[in-house]
Amino acid sequence: MRQILWERGLLVKGMSQTGGSGEKQDLSKGMEHVLGEQKDFKEVDSSLVLLMQRHGGACLMLPKYHCECNPIELVWGRAKDWTRKNCKYSLECLRKNVPLSFRPEKDRQAVSVVQGYCKKAYTHALMYRETRVQGPEGKKTYKKYKSHRRPTPKEWRP
Repeated sequence: MRQILWERGLLVKGMSQTGGSGEKQDLSKGMEHVLGEQKDFKEVDSSLVLLMQRHGGACLMLPKYHCECNPIELVWGRAKDWTRKNCKYSLECLRKNVPLSFRPEKDRQAVSVVQGYCKKAYTHALMYRETRVQGPEGKKTYKKYKSHRRPTPKEWRP
């Protein structure tokens, strides 16, 4: 890394690989950060994405610790809810109902419901990307109610 930064004229005295640690961390002096900000490094896909593409798959890169950006979390939540409502809380009943909770039927995991979860997760990820604000403040910043001809978002039915 040091050689690449030197060749590009980006090497600064006191640079370290990560830019320091703790309170003294300075990303402008981190080699990884400086190289990561270069256009040609940003445009390169990670080795995981390349591996997935080579084998015909798709790779969805999600931010850490933000389960609301992952649609599978919403699917699991709905499956758990259906299982709770239709279970007598015995091991035999759980073994029977858990696989049934993932069936693509109207009261369980209908395709339209899963598509809605994907849209909701995408909206959350877009909100984080555009506003850089998390939680309820980010939602308020991102989504502004603009119509006087539709019901308010509180009146919408999922």
